[in-house]
Amino acid sequence: MIHSLADVQSKKIGTGTRIRQFCVVLPEATIGANCNICIQVLIFFHSQLIRKKEVA
Repeated sequence: MIHSLADVQSKKIGTGTRIRQFCVVLPEATIGANCNICIQVLIFFHSQLIRKKEVA
């Protein structure tokens, strides 16, 4: 689930991952399956999050 107020520029988002409002995920970032990206988080270029991680 990607919130409508999130700016997700990466295509590499795993299944079951939740990206909350006001998040920014820049191109080239990789987010694995079943992650939870909380409100107002910025994920930079070339960042990698493995499955089942939470970022607040």
